Parts: sequence; C-alpha cells; structure tokens
Amino acid sequence: MMPRREHQHATRRTIREPQFD
Repeated sequence: MMPRREHQHATRRTIREPQFD
C-alpha cells in the first residue's frame, strides 16, 4: 500500500510505531 520511498522511512518507525508496519 505504501510507496517504496516511504517504506525506507517506515522501516525506522516500525520500532517506535508497530502499527506503522
């Protein structure tokens, strides 16, 4: 659902925001 560009940024947020995964 998310673009690949956002995915890189989301990878870091995955630790702080599990729901972002």
